[in-house]
Amino acid sequence: MSSPIQTECPYKFFAGDTVQFQIQNANYPSSLYSATFWFFASNVDPDSFAGTGQADGSFIFTINPSQTDTILPEEYNGVIVYTSLTGSPAPRYSVPQRTVWVIPDPTKQVSPSPAQQALTLLQTAYNGLAAGTLKSFDFSGVRYEKKNLAELQMAINVQQTQVNRENAQLQRLLGAPDSSQATIEFKWPGHQPGYDGAWMSPYRY
Repeated sequence: MSSPIQTECPYKFFAGDTVQFQIQNANYPSSLYSATFWFFASNVDPDSFAGTGQADGSFIFTINPSQTDTILPEEYNGVIVYTSLTGSPAPRYSVPQRTVWVIPDPTKQVSPSPAQQALTLLQTAYNGLAAGTLKSFDFSGVRYEKKNLAELQMAINVQQTQVNRENAQLQRLLGAPDSSQATIEFKWPGHQPGYDGAWMSPYRY
């Protein structure tokens, strides 16, 4: 027996999961609008997935494993954009949803990030220069020699800071709250309380 479909996007899921949920908004029935679910985060490109209209006016969103696998692990703001099927240009309305956490796929070994690779390279070069087994080392257009170890250490510190940020972000994602623990709050300037506790834009695009 299949599980009942969720009535909103889950709070969190793993990259590579199958995600399916159904959204009903009486103000934007599928007979009059199309719907696209967007994942927005401050430091990554947004992802979007179109919903399939149902006879009861709702939309079902199905995100396959090959699609969720391309969503970078991050904390996202979910937004549904409803676009009218009539009008030129067609009116468009944005309705924020809950916060969504995308967790790294636990079945995959994560490759070292560019910052991690650079850190390993710089540390190896530092040790080689300090020991005298390496005469010089070029990185990002700068040549380092033994006399430049202080400058090389500064470059190492920059990469270490970035790696620390990445590790902290990963731990934050792995510790994402369950739905019973999450607190949802939207503070979008110019938006007014909408239906069913959601926040709905009064603007017409």
